[in-house]
Amino acid sequence: KPISSGEWTMAFKGGDYAPGYLPEFFVAYTGRNLEKIPDSSANVLRNTSAHHRAGVGYGKRGDFVDAQPLRPTSIFTHEGFAFVLDTAEDRWIVLTLLNSHLFSYGINKYCGQHKTNGYVNLFAFPRRAQWNVDSVGKKCREFVQLKTRWTVREEYDYLFFAPPLYFTKEFAGRTLRDSTGELSSSESRDLSTSNQLFQQLNHEVYSAYDISQEESEVCEEYCTNRPQLWLTEVGVDASKKDKEYAVVDQLFSWAIGVACGRWDIRYATSEQAAPELLDPFAPLPVCPPGQLQNAQGLPLGKEEVGRMKEEGIWNYPIEIPWDGILVDDPNHPLDIERRFREVIEIIWSGQGSGPTAEAIEHEACEILGVKSLRDYFRKPAGFFADHLKRYSKSRRQAPIYWPISTASGSYTLWIYYHRLTPDTLYKCLQQFVEPKIREIEQDLVRLRAMDEAGEGGRQTRDQLAKAETFRTELLALRDELAHWAPRWKPNLNDGVQITASPLWKLFLFPKWRKTLEQTWKELDRGDYDWAHLAHTLHPARVREKCKTDRSLAIAHSLEDLCQIEAPAPKKKRSKKAQAEEDLI
Repeated sequence: KPISSGEWTMAFKGGDYAPGYLPEFFVAYTGRNLEKIPDSSANVLRNTSAHHRAGVGYGKRGDFVDAQPLRPTSIFTHEGFAFVLDTAEDRWIVLTLLNSHLFSYGINKYCGQHKTNGYVNLFAFPRRAQWNVDSVGKKCREFVQLKTRWTVREEYDYLFFAPPLYFTKEFAGRTLRDSTGELSSSESRDLSTSNQLFQQLNHEVYSAYDISQEESEVCEEYCTNRPQLWLTEVGVDASKKDKEYAVVDQLFSWAIGVACGRWDIRYATSEQAAPELLDPFAPLPVCPPGQLQNAQGLPLGKEEVGRMKEEGIWNYPIEIPWDGILVDDPNHPLDIERRFREVIEIIWSGQGSGPTAEAIEHEACEILGVKSLRDYFRKPAGFFADHLKRYSKSRRQAPIYWPISTASGSYTLWIYYHRLTPDTLYKCLQQFVEPKIREIEQDLVRLRAMDEAGEGGRQTRDQLAKAETFRTELLALRDELAHWAPRWKPNLNDGVQITASPLWKLFLFPKWRKTLEQTWKELDRGDYDWAHLAHTLHPARVREKCKTDRSLAIAHSLEDLCQIEAPAPKKKRSKKAQAEEDLI
């Protein structure tokens, strides 16, 4: 759901060392308002009046503190702390201080790796007059926005609107390798600028604290083991081969998103102007800028497109499968290879001296080390393995394009997670698998007749054997889908891993299959009874637990079953008592 739904919010919890900017992709369920979160030891929000306010956030773990802007569309957590600050000047100063070598040296000497707010709040802070406010604000803003301009090219960033290739000059008129070379040179220049700005900001902090040259050298020496700044996850020092692979992989991921109606291709064709970079302390929009959306900035839907078609005002170049299902089947109009080619052909038209779509396809396959596009999509260690890696952060794995396959991978349905409904598996059966079985059975009748007539010889017998094996695999796929279709009621609030777990047998990539099998066993035995899917599959068990677990009852809107009294509301303290406590 979009974060404006009122039930979900962005959640700041720190992450990899990334001073100045960290992509926002963690979300938290808050209900209709923060006060309704169950008051249990596992789920508590402190200082709710300070949430959804702009400030500076920092992660409490790590050898070196790194801080980022905190937007008013986010809450802070027990892992990602925050300073709520009312003015932009104060935010830039605090952001600069927390990222500085002086702060890292001082706080590490005092408390070690865990930088809780109780320790950080004790750090001496110079008076405003001791700071060069304008200089700090200008340099820090430039430092943050430089990192932001690179990170928003990654799909997992909430501000994503186009893949890296879009940011090269006339990318549609150049080869993939030439564009990658330009990106690499640009990254090197911007990383050098980023390091210069970071060092200048360190000197601003030394000046504000009146730190001597000798003292600053102690801090600098201490911070020599600080992680290097980075603009892209691949890194400026990566090999040429790795950089080319990353750029092509990002192109494929974006193009499949376009084919599914997730991303808007008109940015790549220049029909849509690139959005301006959002202020670091501004609220996030309802949707990522690159998402296909209507004039109100909301996700575009099937019904709205239908009305636009009737009015003759819909001229989008891609036909969108609103059910969210593509298929690995060269004979089907929703074939994934065919839909990918349509996207590439729209961008690389071969006009002038630029490459054709066919040349781009050939070059992409060379870089990926595959014989064909279909080979890349079909192999479990191909597109899906890269996709899983992109959509895995920390211990969380959340791929959104699901390959549901036969045992050998000869037939695969690609399902777009965000379009899941209780009817999805029925549609897989009725619109894809069952028609394919009928098609293969017709082929079998023809091949058997040829074989009986002695036509074709060994070639016919080989084709007959392959067709029979294919039919057997399709029947097994049909049976598994038919088993789950009436039982599986997906709810996106459960998350990708739990939602996909009942279908674990249909995923071929070993790592993901093993994860889902384990998740399914845990779901089945009751470890995730907070999930909607658990209530769907085991209603009696979940309802019984709701009688003695108020948090679980709230999660399933079954509070009327709960026999535990709700906690009495806490008495509000007077402003005087609150002020006295804040001084302690």
